[in-house]
Amino acid sequence: MQPDLEIDPIVFKYVRGAVLSAEESERLRQWMSEAEGRETQIERLRSHPATAISELRRVHLARVPVARHRRRRRRAGPWIAAVCLLLLLAAGGAWLWFPNQRRATIIPAATPRVPPADIQPGGNKATLILADGRRIDLATTGNGVLATESNSTVSRVSDGQLAYDKEKTDEKPVVAAFNILSTPRGGQFMLRLPDGTRVWLNNASVLRYPASFTGIDRTVELTGEACFEVAGDPAHPFRVLVHKSPTAAATLTNMSSYALPVADEGGVIEALNTTFDVKAYADQTPERVTLLTGAVRVSCEGRNTFLRPDEQSSLDTHGRLHVGRHVNVAQVIAWKNGYFAFDYTGLEAVMRQIARWYDIGVVYEGQVPKHEFTGRFERNLPLSEVLKRLENERVHFHLRGRQLTVSP
Repeated sequence: MQPDLEIDPIVFKYVRGAVLSAEESERLRQWMSEAEGRETQIERLRSHPATAISELRRVHLARVPVARHRRRRRRAGPWIAAVCLLLLLAAGGAWLWFPNQRRATIIPAATPRVPPADIQPGGNKATLILADGRRIDLATTGNGVLATESNSTVSRVSDGQLAYDKEKTDEKPVVAAFNILSTPRGGQFMLRLPDGTRVWLNNASVLRYPASFTGIDRTVELTGEACFEVAGDPAHPFRVLVHKSPTAAATLTNMSSYALPVADEGGVIEALNTTFDVKAYADQTPERVTLLTGAVRVSCEGRNTFLRPDEQSSLDTHGRLHVGRHVNVAQVIAWKNGYFAFDYTGLEAVMRQIARWYDIGVVYEGQVPKHEFTGRFERNLPLSEVLKRLENERVHFHLRGRQLTVSP
């Protein structure tokens, strides 16, 4: 069989660790399969680099008579084949001889392996419900003015941000109109209210608010989680009515044309020129209010408590208020800054956050492992990367479709 000298440059590229094209990979794979022992010879070379270099010298000497005696070309076949093989071995030996130049290279398979489907993280997704019932998908709507509500211009100002700006009017009476911002599982959005208050709405949350504040106070309603940065206005305190019942989200999203109701078991938060976070998911207890700056009063069924910075109130299932001091505030608002942050957090609490952000179902196989997590990582990672960081000898994950099974 006549040797194929076109393989030489492909072989040299391969042993040097260079990237091969699809055609070169296929040709190299074919050449490796044409004779037994070629792969074994390469592996033997990797463990005896000095031998390869001495064989390279002999190959150069063997080339001289082949070049000078053209009439002996037919008989030179075995020599040429030896040259190809020994040059391959020698080049590989040199690759090993100089370790700083090595790179691991794997010959691609005939059919590229497709990685298993992964689940991507959530993002800036929300639905705006106007007073007349119109729904606007903010994930697909471009920037610009969306509507005019109660003398306020409603605009999508950038990716993930909605703003209300007061129009200049002749002090005409303003008709009360309520808007609703709703985020799905795997969604988040930022809102600037007409008074300048900024609200970051976490996933699976609903915020109901007036398009213009006209009463003696500034009142909004919430279910889920939000971080409020309240604009100062001493004459009009800012109030958050918290709803925690399982039907709260569905109820709020159908109340754009009604007056504000009395808060349910979630209580009322009153603030002025302050920053705080409220977490009030129906599937998670206790409800928590965490103060970053300023001061707030939390009330529920006649019970009141005042919070100072770095304090957190929690409302238990019996309606009792408790206050925790020296809270890790950075962990509480990590979601707003694009992170998951855990500080001796139990497995079920961790998985609730993961499930909401990646919009997956979570089931437990056997007894739920009693394991706590501490650490921080980005919320923009694919699910597989997050699970890789969480998995250990006590906790294992198996993802099938959009259902994640957790087992000891």
